[in-house]
Amino acid sequence: MPRSILPLVALASVSGLAACNPQSADITSGSFTAMLSINTSQVFVDNNLRIDDFENYWYIDCRAGVDPIEGAEDNCGGGGGTGVSVGPDAGQVLHETWIDRDAFAVVNEDLAPWRGEAIQTSEGDIQLTFHHRLPGDDFRFAIVVDPNFQPTECKEAEDGSLSLEPIDGDWIGNWSDGLSKKNHDTSVYAFPGEQTSGTLIPLNANSYQFNPKQTTDTWGLPLKMEAGYARARFGPEEMFQIGSRYARPRAYTNFDLDSRNGAEEADLYFLNTSQLNPANFEGPDFEARVKADTSFINMMTTGPEGDASETNAEFEAMHAGFTGNVPNYTPFVPSNAWRQPNEADSGFDRWGEVHYNWIRFDQPRENLVAGEAISGEFRLYFVGANSQSHLLVEGRFDAGRVRMDTWVVPDVQAEKAEEAGVDLCGGSSEG
Repeated sequence: MPRSILPLVALASVSGLAACNPQSADITSGSFTAMLSINTSQVFVDNNLRIDDFENYWYIDCRAGVDPIEGAEDNCGGGGGTGVSVGPDAGQVLHETWIDRDAFAVVNEDLAPWRGEAIQTSEGDIQLTFHHRLPGDDFRFAIVVDPNFQPTECKEAEDGSLSLEPIDGDWIGNWSDGLSKKNHDTSVYAFPGEQTSGTLIPLNANSYQFNPKQTTDTWGLPLKMEAGYARARFGPEEMFQIGSRYARPRAYTNFDLDSRNGAEEADLYFLNTSQLNPANFEGPDFEARVKADTSFINMMTTGPEGDASETNAEFEAMHAGFTGNVPNYTPFVPSNAWRQPNEADSGFDRWGEVHYNWIRFDQPRENLVAGEAISGEFRLYFVGANSQSHLLVEGRFDAGRVRMDTWVVPDVQAEKAEEAGVDLCGGSSEG
C-alpha cells in the first residue's frame, strides 16, 4: 500500500489547506447515491442536511416482516418490506444483506465538484481529491494509488547478495490486461467500466480474507499487497471504502456486525490446489492451462463473476422506486490465473476476488506523474464509520496537469535507513 494512504484519516479535514492553489482536476461526468441509515446516520442527528433539497431523493425499507416507513412502499422490487426480489431465491437478498437491516433515506445527484485536485505525493503516489457542495453541508472524497505498485520480497543469491524480486510478476499489468479480456463465461461477466484500455488499479487497502480452515480467523492483506485506498466524508458522516471481497459479500456483512460468526465455507472464493491438475502449474506458460482447468472455471463462474452480476441486480432492485438512471455498480473481478501458486492458503493464487473500488486511467502507468495530464474513470463504494449508511460514487475525471505536492516533507525512509546503518535488503527499500 502506498505510504501516503495512511494519513488519509485526516485528509478530509486538511485537503482545504491547498485552497489557494488553482484547481487541477475536474469530474466530467458522474453521480453519487447515498443510502443514509434512518436509525444510525449522523445526518439525522445533526439535521444540517435537507433531504428534500436534493435533486433526487426516495426511501428504502426492505426489512422483512416490518411495515415499511412512509414513502418506501413502492421500493424493494415493488414489495416494500418484503425483501429485494432478485436472484434464484426471490424475495431474499443474496449479497448486499445490509439492506434488510434498516430503513434508508436515499439521495442521488450528478457530481459537480466545486473543487478538484490531482497531485503526486512525495512518495510518488497519485492522489485525487474532490469537493461537492451539498444542501446545508459538503461532500468530499479522495483516491490514492501507487502507479509503481509492485509487491516484492527479499531473496538471497548463491553468492550471498540480497535483492528485491517481484512477487507474482507484474500486478498492474495483469490487472490492466483484464480490461479487455473476458475471464471465463462472457455471458456472466465483463469489465463493468466504460473503456477497456489503459491502467487499472483496484483499491484493495484494508481488505481481509477468511481462513478456509477456521473461518472465524481472518487474514489482513500485507501492506505491500495494498495498491490503493479511498476515503470520504458525506456531511457529518465519515465513510470508509468497502474492502475487496474474497467470499460472498453477505459473509463480510455478517462478520463485520457479529465477529463471532465466521463465513460459511461454501461462500469462500477459495479453491484447494489439490482439486486442480498439478501439471497446470508447471512452466512459464502455466496461466493458459490454469484458466482452462474445469475446477478453476467453476470456482470463478459460480463464485465472484456470477456474484458480481447479481450484486448489480440487487442495487437496481433497491432503487425500484426511483425512475431515474441508477448507474451500473457491478464490481470488477480479475482473473488470478496468472499467479504462481504456493503452499500458503492466504494470498491470491487460490482465490477469486471482487473489487467494488477501482480506478482506471486512460494513460499508461509511466505517465502517472507530476506535470502530465491524466484522465479516466472510477467506481467507489463506502460504508459509514459509525453507521449503517452506504455510499456509491462513480465518475469520469480529467486533470490537465498533475501537480507535485508541496505540503509534505520528502520521503526520507532511505536517508534515515542509511543514517542508522540499516541495510534493507541489499540497500533497497522493500515494497
